[in-house]
Amino acid sequence: MIAAILPMASDPVPALCLQRTNDRRSSRHLGSFFMRFRGESNPSGALPVELRLDLAFAPFVIEPRCIPYCQTNDRCQMTTFILIPGGWRGGWTFDPVADLLTASGHKVLALTLPGLGDVPAPAANLSSHIEAAVQVAEDCADELILVGHSYGGMVVSGVADRARAKIRALVYVDAYVPETGESVWSLTSPDFRDIFIAGSQADGLTCVPPSNREPRCRPHPMATFLQAIILTGQWRDVPRKVYVGAHGWEGSPFRDLHERLSNDPDWQTYALNCGHNVPQLEPEALAEILLKQA
Repeated sequence: MIAAILPMASDPVPALCLQRTNDRRSSRHLGSFFMRFRGESNPSGALPVELRLDLAFAPFVIEPRCIPYCQTNDRCQMTTFILIPGGWRGGWTFDPVADLLTASGHKVLALTLPGLGDVPAPAANLSSHIEAAVQVAEDCADELILVGHSYGGMVVSGVADRARAKIRALVYVDAYVPETGESVWSLTSPDFRDIFIAGSQADGLTCVPPSNREPRCRPHPMATFLQAIILTGQWRDVPRKVYVGAHGWEGSPFRDLHERLSNDPDWQTYALNCGHNVPQLEPEALAEILLKQA
């Protein structure tokens, strides 16, 4: 194992610890991520080396995916996708989509926001989730495509409002698209408000996942659902805005939104006949839509 400390004075994270390891398992360390490399000495695509960057004290988890080996000596043209999951979920929910995007030569950063990984953060609110994602966006040198699923649409709008110049496209996947002063609570349906109330009975600070969610889901900080977003409107200046609706489930709070945006010339809309969990249910269709924005 090789370790080195790389100071980053401009970053709120104190330092990066660079380690060489043959362990391919996903790290459970808070704020860790993997960058995998393929080179000319390894054209078969095997991954003999992983570089693990442990972000000390980082409040969230980033899960980058490998960039496929480029068969020429020219620098590959790629786009960076930042994927923001919905309620109760971590970056893992985008795994099938991320695999398809990286296979096409792009970089993927799937975020697990504060409180939705292995470390609880019951005091997290919408502002802290947006701030965490803004830090990731500001550290990226490439043009960005922001993708938000469900609750993640709130975070996408907040990030785009603050970092508009770096963003090529916004993609909302069966997601909330808020105006300033709105919250998940104000935008969602009565049925989902009942879910939030029932799920937060234990401590009033977090909402436990509904019983039909995957075991990896985590209690969601309630303040992120309740806090109203404050926007300047700059997010509207992002060149491309895309909405992907999932029309195969009952009780969706997003159908009217999809219909309204379908009649807005500033938006491109798609409709998929599937349930709400689009990244897991229709990864190929979602990846195809995302690749059109790259």
